[in-house]
Amino acid sequence: MTGVESLFSEKSEMFSVSDAQTKPDKSMNDKEWDDYLNKIDNVLDFYKQITVEDGKKNLETADKEREENRAVWLEDISKLMQMGQTFVAEKINNENIQEKQKEQELLKNNKNEYFALGDGADIIYKGVCFVCNEEDNSISLGDMSDPSKVITIPLSGGGTLKVNRDNISELGRAIGMFSPEDIGNILRAIAQDSKAQETKMEIEDNKDKKAIEQADELQDNE
Repeated sequence: MTGVESLFSEKSEMFSVSDAQTKPDKSMNDKEWDDYLNKIDNVLDFYKQITVEDGKKNLETADKEREENRAVWLEDISKLMQMGQTFVAEKINNENIQEKQKEQELLKNNKNEYFALGDGADIIYKGVCFVCNEEDNSISLGDMSDPSKVITIPLSGGGTLKVNRDNISELGRAIGMFSPEDIGNILRAIAQDSKAQETKMEIEDNKDKKAIEQADELQDNE
């Protein structure tokens, strides 16, 4: 240990003990001999003290290094986990974007197969009239002037079916015109829209009830 050796070198002259002094010197009187033994005890106590202090310092240094290394390790692990989560999130996001792009390309580029059932402008099936719109690759049923009333349904072969909620019963009469897969798409879309409209009505009803309650409270206060 460097610290001990250095201190030993500094104190060697101060507490020098020769081999000849390991046994009582007949020329020493009792007082001198006691002083000599005290010197030896002082040397031993001194080196015991610096050994203990040096050991404490080494332990403190080692603990500090371990904490620093642990902090660095935890930081690295955190960064790696964050990178992994970011990578997975980006991968899922990219896959979703690619799927949506494929779906949009399919709807846009694949000509609506139901156009072939009409004359290029309309499709009449069991008395129900669908309007063909090649600009957005769709066939529509009912009034399309209010988008909030229109249900848009992707078709399996490309393009979309647009239906006004007021014309759902007519769509039911002409449902045989569609493929089994498209019938499934239509029924799911109508069910989802019905649930959404029901939820919307509940929200509006709750708002109305709250407004009525507030009005009643104001009237009571007056």
